[in-house]
Amino acid sequence: MNRLKINILFAFLMACSVISANEAHAQKLTVTAGVDSTNVVIGDQLKLRFELKQPKDIEVILPTFKDTVSSEVEVAEVHPIDTVEVEDSELIKVIQELTIQSFDTGLITIPAQKFIVRVDTTEESFESKPIQFYVHAGFELDMNMGPTDIKAPYKAPVNLAEASPYILGVIILAALAFFIFYYINYLARRKANREDEGPKEPAHIIALRRLETIKTEEGWQAEDERKQYYIELSDAVREYIQNRFGVNALEYTTIEILEAFRENRDLLEKKTNEQLKTLLELSDLVKFAKYKANEKECERSLNQAFIFVKDTMVLEAEPSPNEGDKSDDSTKSEEQEETTSEA
Repeated sequence: MNRLKINILFAFLMACSVISANEAHAQKLTVTAGVDSTNVVIGDQLKLRFELKQPKDIEVILPTFKDTVSSEVEVAEVHPIDTVEVEDSELIKVIQELTIQSFDTGLITIPAQKFIVRVDTTEESFESKPIQFYVHAGFELDMNMGPTDIKAPYKAPVNLAEASPYILGVIILAALAFFIFYYINYLARRKANREDEGPKEPAHIIALRRLETIKTEEGWQAEDERKQYYIELSDAVREYIQNRFGVNALEYTTIEILEAFRENRDLLEKKTNEQLKTLLELSDLVKFAKYKANEKECERSLNQAFIFVKDTMVLEAEPSPNEGDKSDDSTKSEEQEETTSEA
């Protein structure tokens, strides 16, 4: 009788120790569950994650997932279980991830999942909390339409190999447009040059006409207009030199013009060169040195300009006796003599 009581007491103590051990292990074991998004569009995939912290010396049996988690949630992929040791602790972390999707709309609930703890020969189960997420339709369904994609096709980025024909085409078009533009401008310049190369008046005709205009205007009569008078007079002479001799007289100074004639003595006679020097130097004094020229000096400068042009002008070739009348020669000589006497 006493032995029986002792055996019963021993069995009771063993059972209490096992229960206490299970409770101690259960207190150290935690399970969390969650999804990476609580609002998705129908057909979108999301991650379902279970994270289990447990002691190293116990065995926990995780729930088995196949094609579905519930009637509303399908399993697209079951990822391998990952185990990580927790630092400074006798616990380990067990992670189970699933890729899930739902083709129902509205509030979707993932039910609580059962986990089993096995210690020696005893087992104890506990559950995770339910998880909820919302599935939006995203678009209105037209039941009259046939099957359509849930998501629009994904457009792959354009790479260089695909874009190179278009880039090459743009370069060719740009080069062609540049060539056409350049060719049109070339033709326009060529046409303008041909027009510029057309027949021009002789240099002495232009110069004499300008000198006659200056003579008619009588700009030397007013003292305050004599500077402008000498500007016009010297410009007329300089333009004639440029057209007649090819010397850039409109850009040269008086010294540079005289130096050009000095280097080529065949262009002007000594007397003509001296007259030109007197005319240009007096013009520079009036224009730049504020020299006050009198009326006689102004008239003498104009006469020198006429004489310089007539002494250096190139007449057109005279017609042969068979082509023209000899009387024309006498008429021309008389006109030249009259013009000289007027000057």
